[in-house]
Amino acid sequence: MPHELRAILGAPPDLIAKVAPLMAVMIILIICGMGWLIWRNRKLRHERRHYTPKKPRKKRGN
Repeated sequence: MPHELRAILGAPPDLIAKVAPLMAVMIILIICGMGWLIWRNRKLRHERRHYTPKKPRKKRGN
């Protein structure tokens, strides 16, 4: 187990209680940011696509 994780788990409960709201806000911001990027990327990719009408193929003169 990394020493950082061990330090977090071994922290006093009052310190964890003080930092918990900040950690929750950070996690929510990260999730919202990733969702926004995914939504924006999908929307931009969809708008960039040019739908050309299907042209009939030219018939070869035999």
